[in-house]
Amino acid sequence: MDKRLLVITTGEAITGNLPTFPKASLTSEGRFWRINPSLDTIAAENGDRSDITPAHWSSIIRVIADHYDSHDGFIVTHDPKTMGYTCAALSFALENLGKPIIITGSQIPYNRHDTDMKINLENAVRVAITPDYGGVRGVVGLFGSHIISGTRVVNPSSFHYDAFDPSPEGSLGRIGRTIKLDPTNLERYHAYLRREENPAALTRADLVVKDEFDSRLVSLSELPGMDPENFTKILRGLVESDGTLIKGMIFQAFGSGDISAHLRPCFEYLKENEIPVVVTTQLGTGSSDLRDNEPGLELARRKLAIPAHDMSVEVIATKMMWLLGQGISYPDFEARMLEDVRGEISVPKVVPEPGAAPQAWRRPGGVPDRPRRIPARDDHEELSASTHQVRLVENPSRS
Repeated sequence: MDKRLLVITTGEAITGNLPTFPKASLTSEGRFWRINPSLDTIAAENGDRSDITPAHWSSIIRVIADHYDSHDGFIVTHDPKTMGYTCAALSFALENLGKPIIITGSQIPYNRHDTDMKINLENAVRVAITPDYGGVRGVVGLFGSHIISGTRVVNPSSFHYDAFDPSPEGSLGRIGRTIKLDPTNLERYHAYLRREENPAALTRADLVVKDEFDSRLVSLSELPGMDPENFTKILRGLVESDGTLIKGMIFQAFGSGDISAHLRPCFEYLKENEIPVVVTTQLGTGSSDLRDNEPGLELARRKLAIPAHDMSVEVIATKMMWLLGQGISYPDFEARMLEDVRGEISVPKVVPEPGAAPQAWRRPGGVPDRPRRIPARDDHEELSASTHQVRLVENPSRS
């Protein structure tokens, strides 16, 4: 069996600005699973991917759409520092993919002797054509040993070869000598791509493409002692200029979304002007749900901001741009932002009362829930998932 893949290059992170792409080194090493992959290449964009814009995403999407009928899968080479943004953008824009789009990169370009390009690209080919569990579909990030769903790709390191560290919800498997896919997460992810109204597309005619993005966003981070008057002046300059300069704001707050009380008038001003604000956390891990402490609860009560929950900054930005590009109005924006479109967010329907059973997590129709693992707090105690109560247990390893 033959599989025809299209490698789409977007800069120098993989190719090292070589005049020709080194695809021969991939196809000369034999067959995978009795499948002979043939690789075509095309350059969508050049330059450093620090310059990434929605126009670049649309360019990649057009290449994929134009070649959708002639190829069985796609591999996009990308600089890792902005790879999470592109993975999320393609995930939202290509609604019902029936083929794999594997986005990979390297810390070191191909023309360096210590490059990680060859192994990452070869692994991308392996994932694109694997027959395990019916194959991989949709936008997938691959870097080092990790296979990650497109809306959960976050790069925390510019140093490590195995830089990406996916959340449990985003991990589709690992790759080394063999591929070990997570069948539960993979099936969950595939379910986002096959809705009743738009089944998974095997032809261009069936592929739903929504690649309009509006990048008029601003991202700010709270600092101790931030002056609300200066903050308001900045906002007025952006909102009341000839032609609105911003259509949305991302605000990185303390803790789980605990914005200082003296900044609330700034958020009231944005609400009056129908500028949606998504609040996330400055912490490296965790989430923003506006439910833990009084500052966040007050924002939620007055509907001054939308909680990001466990979405990454990459996903928040691209999802806001995408929703704005689709013309979603201010009254509908919060509901659409909190909708789990491609597996990017986990939102509890209600906050469980003490002693109550855990609630279901909101998913679109047909997408199964993943059981939430609740870890023991330490080796002396165990958390009961059915009652949310802690009980002490014996530790047989201690006398």
